Amino acid sequence: MSEIKLKPCPFCGGKAKLIQIDKGPFAVVICKVCETQSNVFLKAEDAEVAWNRRNVDEQNKEVPLH
Repeated sequence: MSEIKLKPCPFCGGKAKLIQIDKGPFAVVICKVCETQSNVFLKAEDAEVAWNRRNVDEQNKEVPLH
């Protein structure tokens, strides 16, 4: 398994943490600041990919509202 590198929380910018649920195969990512969390996934890599996916272009963080 490759090293998990999580982007900051998309809502507050806080640090995110990958959590293995009950030491089993299930994984979730949770923001340490606002406690936003991802869906639960069967693999840590899938949780990482889902958490790191963004709809906004990283270079153009400000999206016009109209």
